[in-house]
Amino acid sequence: MLFSFTLLAATLIPFSSEAILSSALLVEHNPILILIVASLGNCSGVTINYFLGKKGVNFLLRKKFIFSQQKLDYLNIKFKKYNKAILLLAWLPFIGDPITIYAGIIEVRFREFVIYVFSGRVLRYIAIYFITTEIVNIVRL
Repeated sequence: MLFSFTLLAATLIPFSSEAILSSALLVEHNPILILIVASLGNCSGVTINYFLGKKGVNFLLRKKFIFSQQKLDYLNIKFKKYNKAILLLAWLPFIGDPITIYAGIIEVRFREFVIYVFSGRVLRYIAIYFITTEIVNIVRL
């Protein structure tokens, strides 16, 4: 179930994987397993976004489902300015998921996509683990 929730949260479906992850960390006893499952789910979700951008670009542009031409032009300028480092922001709420789709649209090499995006997503979950643990320790005082 954790895998499914974190996968859905990584797509354009508005959903908070942070709340689910924190809840799982509070209830379960194996934080390493929880972090692995959540990370695999979330990274699977951004992979779906990448291939949606790569294979569905004509549909996306034609229907203006996600990106208008104006948004694409803006993203092209930003991407040229910051290069692939912009993929490091893919862990952020709201803007992260469109960045992963855009990476597919402009056909960033999948290997580079994985290195930049997956590392940010996994590190975010590790940070959530430490934050959740610290909050629990404060509450127990």
